[in-house]
Amino acid sequence: MRQTVIITGVDGAAGRCAAAYFRAKGFFVIGTDIRDEVTAETDEHYHVPRALEPSYIPAIVSIIRAKSTVLFLPTVTDELYAVARARAEIEALGCRVFISSPEVLDVAGDKLRTARLLEARDIGVPRTLDGSAPMELVVKELGLPLLARPVLSGAEGESVVYISEDEVRGEKREGIVFQEFVPGDEFNVNLFMGEDGWAASAVALKKTAAGAERVVRPDVVELAVDASREIGLTGPLDIDIRLRAEGAPVLLEIRARLGAHVRQAPEVLDSLLNSLKKGG
Repeated sequence: MRQTVIITGVDGAAGRCAAAYFRAKGFFVIGTDIRDEVTAETDEHYHVPRALEPSYIPAIVSIIRAKSTVLFLPTVTDELYAVARARAEIEALGCRVFISSPEVLDVAGDKLRTARLLEARDIGVPRTLDGSAPMELVVKELGLPLLARPVLSGAEGESVVYISEDEVRGEKREGIVFQEFVPGDEFNVNLFMGEDGWAASAVALKKTAAGAERVVRPDVVELAVDASREIGLTGPLDIDIRLRAEGAPVLLEIRARLGAHVRQAPEVLDSLLNSLKKGG
């Protein structure tokens, strides 16, 4: 009998990849999405409420219970907090979910808190200031050009590069951070962190105009793993890293879920499956 896995956001890049992977491994794949129709290859599909709605977790739990699900895999950032808080309820049904605790997600999902924690532990991050900092201090500490971006991972709003002090003074958005502009190549590290604090797999991808390509960058991978361990992250992760002008890598952002480019890093899904089989 085929075991059942539920994958959320199944019509997104990570969801489609995960669905194809688990179907190829012989699982019965149920996809959920806020869309009524999806293109992902699944055995069944359910339309579910948005993650911020009170009915989201009850809807998910109902499907898990009805389908005797062995694995629940959230792939959408907005879902993470709700799922983390409901982890005990989900796992009480015999369904595993590999996700960090709500307290850890609070840090990883906040660029300012992430930067402060990692900087205090000598792990490379861009110089970062709260969006409410005086403009004179922002320019003095970060120099120009500098970057303004949403403080929360997955939040609405775009990152903006400012090249003059007048442009910085014109930034009136709330919920942002200012960061030094890091000009070098950008990488995406897909990894799976076990609850023992060790990386079961980690793959560096260099971002390109066409998407991303696998590269061998031990320094980039080491930064992602060290940061994940210090913060206490577990499960599948998607971490953005960029190089300073002199080549030193710094961590830009953490998404504590399966990455959009995981198709190029199937080892992460292998690690997830192995952890499921081992029960850990």
